[in-house]
Amino acid sequence: MAKSLDEQNTKLNTIKNNIQVWRNPGLNRKDETIINRFRIGHTFATLTHNYLMARKDPPICETCGVEFTVKHIIIDCSKYADSRSKHSILYQLSETLQPDLQSNINIVNFLKETKLYNLI
Repeated sequence: MAKSLDEQNTKLNTIKNNIQVWRNPGLNRKDETIINRFRIGHTFATLTHNYLMARKDPPICETCGVEFTVKHIIIDCSKYADSRSKHSILYQLSETLQPDLQSNINIVNFLKETKLYNLI
């Protein structure tokens, strides 16, 4: 039997606990794709998930020495602290990755400034 969304342990469920469609108004297709990948915790092969396909250990943050994840990039990594502050990135994924235009623009600008945008 299928589990309801609130019973599933997924990365998306940490920021969204219902099945309503989230729209990303005002974003171009690439920006929308990047935001959606961040929401589900999958940032394409070059950043945080290549190790799964290669059957290797997860990548480690060179600055902090912990697993390099979307949460670490957006919330924890000291390397990106100034950029997070500059772009008003909030301290909770559930708030930062909400489907409102300003939050989405903040994330996209943060990723561009930190040179992570093209790695996703």
